[in-house]
Amino acid sequence: MGPRRCYLCNRERSNEIALHKIPKDPETSAAWVEFCKLNVIYDDISKVEICSNHFDIKDFINSKAKEFGGKLRLKFGAVPSTSISRNLFKMDPIQARPNLPLLVPGPSYSGKEIEPTTPKRKRFSQPRYVGEIKSPHLVTPRRAKRMFSLASKKIDLQAKKIKILQQKNRRLVKKVKKLDDLVNHLKKKNLISENCADFMMVRT
Repeated sequence: MGPRRCYLCNRERSNEIALHKIPKDPETSAAWVEFCKLNVIYDDISKVEICSNHFDIKDFINSKAKEFGGKLRLKFGAVPSTSISRNLFKMDPIQARPNLPLLVPGPSYSGKEIEPTTPKRKRFSQPRYVGEIKSPHLVTPRRAKRMFSLASKKIDLQAKKIKILQQKNRRLVKKVKKLDDLVNHLKKKNLISENCADFMMVRT
């Protein structure tokens, strides 16, 4: 088994760079999967890890934890923001400049430039989204079963997102109602003026 590497940039875990697994929270996990262009059916997302360079400083509980021997930990709900490393954390000079040609000295050195190899990204031959499903994907029962499973998982994921948004909306409606009740109470007690009450109602 080789060293653990970042799925997006192929960097290894080091004293300066941490690797983070896809979180279990459904909403956050869905955002990670979409950002990494993974397929929840054909890819084992439990083994996918993303390095620290793909997150903003504000995404970490303590961005300097590594300097004091601790671990870089992400805040709840943090999502990778770019697939191109911005060198937020110190790394090996060769890793920090992956696009520069390398000159390899030695007894047989001829001065020829050797271009660094770029890790190949996985190509998906199967559809990743429901809209990508075409007739050829349904020609056999086995393929049709896979596509049905893909559609079911996508629908379940969207249903979870809708449920979360509905919960947030209900909480906001309750907050607005409480604020309206408070303004009306203050108005009845003559603790605020009519103009002030109207202004507060507009603001809420």
